[in-house]
Amino acid sequence: MTGRDKLAAAFLAADPDGAARLLETLPSDDAATLVAPCEPHAAARLFARMLPGYTARCIERLEPAQVAEIVERMDSQDAIAVLRQLAPAARARLLAALRPQWSAAFELLLRYPPSAVGAWAEPFALTLPADCTIAEARERIERNERTARARIYVLDRARRVRGAVRGLALLRHAGSVRLSAVLEPASPLWARETVADALERELWERDPEAPVVTRDHEFLGAVSYADLRRALRRQSRAEPSAGPRQGLTELAELLATGAGGLWESFGELVQPRSR
Repeated sequence: MTGRDKLAAAFLAADPDGAARLLETLPSDDAATLVAPCEPHAAARLFARMLPGYTARCIERLEPAQVAEIVERMDSQDAIAVLRQLAPAARARLLAALRPQWSAAFELLLRYPPSAVGAWAEPFALTLPADCTIAEARERIERNERTARARIYVLDRARRVRGAVRGLALLRHAGSVRLSAVLEPASPLWARETVADALERELWERDPEAPVVTRDHEFLGAVSYADLRRALRRQSRAEPSAGPRQGLTELAELLATGAGGLWESFGELVQPRSR
């Protein structure tokens, strides 16, 4: 890396908001040249602040292996928004370069149209099995590499939501207490529900986020009110399109439900069903 590259990378990392605005004024080839020397974490913060369409044009000019490192460090909602803007061939190359659990998760979310809640779910939301103790839950959380959201979702062995638990509850009770004894309710959203309809649900008066489930009540991920508000804003800025019919949305959910062993990759905290 030359001294000029180091200087550019330092600027992009130090002020990602200003850098994003500046890069969007440049041809995408030039922007890609400036971003290429950046560390993956810095590039991920930068791309998350750029418009998804421009980010897509930029990363199409980078090597898929480098882009995969960056995308895996982005929030799922930001990454999916960019993936939807990629040309089919570029999207296929990127998905092939991702680690299997990321590729499987993104392919699943891409099956839902942007107007559906399922498209904006965070599939890597932290989950715990209902039959573990609080001590075991603490150990699992400590081993987890990803930052927990507002709530941790508790699933049974069929991957159905039993409830949720907050970190404070895990500190207040003895380690021998079963997790199922300290659960709070967690009202789910249907993956095929539209973002606009979901924002009108009364559950937001009680909770800042909610689990997202398929037609068979299997956990798909979690989504917050803020996530859905951002999704709605993105839809309002997007070009109008005919959009898939309800039948296609139903098909997407059937495919998601049939994902089977993919959930082995989505998180080590919940054991897959025996087959």
